[in-house]
Amino acid sequence: MRTRRYAVGERTYVMGILNVTPDSFSDGEAYLEPSAAIRRALEMVQEGADLIDVGGESTRPGSQEVPVDEELRRVLPVIRAVSAETDVPVSIDTRKARVAEAAVEAGAQLVNDVSGLAYDPDMARTVARLGVGVVIMHMRGTPATMQGLTTYRDVVADSARELVERLYAALAAGVDPDRIVVDPGFGFAKTAEHNYELLARLGEWHRLATLPGAPAPPLLVGTSRKSFVGKALGDVPPLERLEGTAATVALAVAGGADIVRVHDVAAMRKVAAVADAVCRGPWRRCQSPPERTYTVEVQGMTFSARHGVYEAERAARQPFAVDVRLWLRTAPRDDRLETTVDYAEVYRAVQEVVEGPSVQLIETLADRVADAIVARYGPRLRRLQVRVHKPGAPLGGPVQDVAATVERAGT
Repeated sequence: MRTRRYAVGERTYVMGILNVTPDSFSDGEAYLEPSAAIRRALEMVQEGADLIDVGGESTRPGSQEVPVDEELRRVLPVIRAVSAETDVPVSIDTRKARVAEAAVEAGAQLVNDVSGLAYDPDMARTVARLGVGVVIMHMRGTPATMQGLTTYRDVVADSARELVERLYAALAAGVDPDRIVVDPGFGFAKTAEHNYELLARLGEWHRLATLPGAPAPPLLVGTSRKSFVGKALGDVPPLERLEGTAATVALAVAGGADIVRVHDVAAMRKVAAVADAVCRGPWRRCQSPPERTYTVEVQGMTFSARHGVYEAERAARQPFAVDVRLWLRTAPRDDRLETTVDYAEVYRAVQEVVEGPSVQLIETLADRVADAIVARYGPRLRRLQVRVHKPGAPLGGPVQDVAATVERAGT
């Protein structure tokens, strides 16, 4: 950042959330008045916050855009006061270049853009010119539309790939790669189940969201009080999600998070300290380097076939799509086909099953495809995932897709 450099990997840094909005999903309008917001910011500094993230526009699902002038009116007095009274860096949580520039002039040192620099066409160039740190987060659409954009073949692979596209756009605009932080966007264009899977596979997401040949950028995770945490606790309201948030913070640290964005700074600072003691201990340097993982994906294989519960479905051909992901036990060697898998052979194995005898359930179809691939490649596989899509499923109304997934271990 402009006045401070963080040593990534030594410990987990804690970013305190300060929403100066009337409609925060968690804080409501508790910090809408500048005096209350400034007081809370300084409290978070005393509680051990390493950064304070100030936002003047709610980005909860379904929220609407706030005019630039109103957003500036909310955030600038707070940023000026907090920057003057503490040396803890302030971050501005905004999608708008004008707000980012004014906030940096007022003292902010980091721009946290939930749109991944995509919402405002001037944002990437502005961040590059200002020379500040930037958080590039994965999201689809806008807060108003994002929860209608939650169809993924694989939420980890797809969101990482989309994030990498935003990284390339940032670099093309002149953003310094040493100033970039990445964020998977928990809760943004993702279902609760997507969020659980992202957290479980966070290390994999981070590897996939790293540009080829480049060091992994710092990883920020924001799960605090979010609805998927409440769902796991029995749909409790935001203020009753402290323990659930603590669990996600510990898991995030174990998954490689460098920064956690939280409401309850004092409690989560303690959670991160214990997680760091386990996950960043000196013994980690004595361990063998992580084993390389090799995967092969064949996506979007499309066939016309007769499968379905209803007789009419089995009588008329319908489109089916199949995605196959194979984790290999060993690295391909010497550029020889026999040490990996033959993509064309995978296609033929899938085709034979899908275009073969009809079944009622796509779950059964996915299982049979998995059987066929394991029969051919089982000894080479560490893991296998097969997903069968039926985009034209007759459900009585419009639907983008219906899919069934099966996973297997190799033999």
